[in-house]
Formats: sequence, structure tokens, C-alpha cells
Amino acid sequence: MEFTLSGRMDLSTYLKAQTIFRSGTCWFIDPFEEQEIKVCFARIRYNSDSNDFEFQLIEDVV
Repeated sequence: MEFTLSGRMDLSTYLKAQTIFRSGTCWFIDPFEEQEIKVCFARIRYNSDSNDFEFQLIEDVV
């Protein structure tokens, strides 16, 4: 399963998201099945000029 999150965030919030990415373990609530799943970041994009971001998360099958 794959999720793409996109929107805008300021630089300090983006840096907090990077901390989560670097921690190695990330859990996500699946919005459709309402269950907790383990995910990993497949792609991170951030434009500091416009504050646009895009995160691609993929399920980490345990």
C-alpha cells in the first residue's frame, strides 16, 4: 500500500518531519481501514521558496 501526502508547511515543521523520517520507525493510521500500519518514507520533496511538500509513504510489511 502506498500513500502520498502533499500540501504546505513551514521550514520548522518540515525539519520536525525529517526527524521522524530519520528515526527509522514510523506508524500511520490508515484512513480507509482505520488501523495502524508501519510505513517508511519512499520519497520526500520540499520547496523552501513556496513551502510546498510531498511525502510518499509505503507500507512496511511486518
